[in-house]
Amino acid sequence: MLLSYLRDTHEASVHRLCGLHLVEALLLVCEGRGFYYRPQKVEKCCYRSCTYYDLEHYCNR
Repeated sequence: MLLSYLRDTHEASVHRLCGLHLVEALLLVCEGRGFYYRPQKVEKCCYRSCTYYDLEHYCNR
């Protein structure tokens, strides 16, 4: 449900995601590729906000 919401609103909307919600969103967006821990992602997504595309930038390639 969260992934479809993020995809449906990826460019039209931004989301504040913190803690477990941020981890779950990254797991869904990265689709098994995993992701790197970067302190700036917490600042960007939790304290401000981020889009679906912002989350994709934190995924492993």
